[in-house]
Amino acid sequence: MSEQCLCHDGADVIDPAEQRCLDSFLDSATRLYLALDRQLLVAHDVTFFDARLLQVLDAAPDGRLRVGDLAAELMLSRSRVSQQVRRMAAAGLLHRSTSPDDRRGVVVTITDTGRRRAERVLVTFGNLVRTHYLGPLSRAQVIALGHSCARVSSGLKAGQPAAVLSGVQ
Repeated sequence: MSEQCLCHDGADVIDPAEQRCLDSFLDSATRLYLALDRQLLVAHDVTFFDARLLQVLDAAPDGRLRVGDLAAELMLSRSRVSQQVRRMAAAGLLHRSTSPDDRRGVVVTITDTGRRRAERVLVTFGNLVRTHYLGPLSRAQVIALGHSCARVSSGLKAGQPAAVLSGVQ
């Protein structure tokens, strides 16, 4: 099978080594997300983004954030996070309330039940990350990959708001 590169008017936009790098990154990132999502659902009946939301709220001051701030942190649309919050609130993991600063805004607070669930979920999440992401790499590779990803993220953050980057609805 011949290598396929991103081309324009017959000229390679990226070379074969760059294409392999991109393909490997996209393949591993997608497989990692799918593995984490599937295994978190089986173990705790939460999705990858549910676990991330619990992680963010658990670490937030007073365990609370506005929906817009959660959406920015998770790089998801506000409507997607609002749906997620409603579902998780119905399960008793979160509490929704009107913002005291802006009556139109919604503040989300992790409940005691949510904190207990987060504790279990985040242990599993950490073990899965170690198994599927960190485990196959040497310490030097972990550090190099972290620096590389931070550099890419930094450039994207500087160029566009998170809502523009989010294709997940």
